[in-house]
Amino acid sequence: MSTIYTASILARSGKTTDVVVHDVHRTIEKWFSWEFLCEENLVSAKGRFWNFRISNQSNDTRFCSSETVRIE
Repeated sequence: MSTIYTASILARSGKTTDVVVHDVHRTIEKWFSWEFLCEENLVSAKGRFWNFRISNQSNDTRFCSSETVRIE
């Protein structure tokens, strides 16, 4: 899911940005969203849509905190 990865990189390089992911009922979209957009940035979810709010983190070397995420 290069689109989710690319969106996460672009969102971190500028001002605060909202990223909306569709089809989060599918495992691959869930996994890439948690891995690159991060659970702590999830601001809303409705149906098959998740909205993440990403702030400028251009100096960070990690995408998310070190907590383990379990996808069910």
